[in-house]
Formats: sequence, C-alpha cells, structure tokens
Amino acid sequence: MQPWVSWTPSSGRPLATILNAENNWWGDASGPAPYGSGNGVNEFVDADPWLAAPAFAAGRGR
Repeated sequence: MQPWVSWTPSSGRPLATILNAENNWWGDASGPAPYGSGNGVNEFVDADPWLAAPAFAAGRGR
C-alpha cells in the first residue's frame, strides 16, 4: 500500500497525508507489520485499531 503524497511546487518537498486504514484485516490477528505478522504498512498508514479476524462478507458463505 502506498501513501498519498502530493508535491508542493514552491518548496519541492513532499507533503505526506496519513491514510486512515483502521478496522481492516491485515492477514494476521496480530495486526500489520511492523506491529504484527500481517501485511506491511508504513508510517503514512494509520492501521490501529485493526480487525483480529477477517470480516464476514454477506452472501459469500464461510
């Protein structure tokens, strides 16, 4: 997952925006890496809190 980044023409420096990815399943109950053993995120992703189990998709069965 890549963060949303925009460039400021006057300064030439990136302005990073934190991506809200709370309450998602990251492939492991321990959460996303580097916090747990699930899929990785970086410092531009707010993944806390995360789901401890996959969410049930209606109409898809288990």
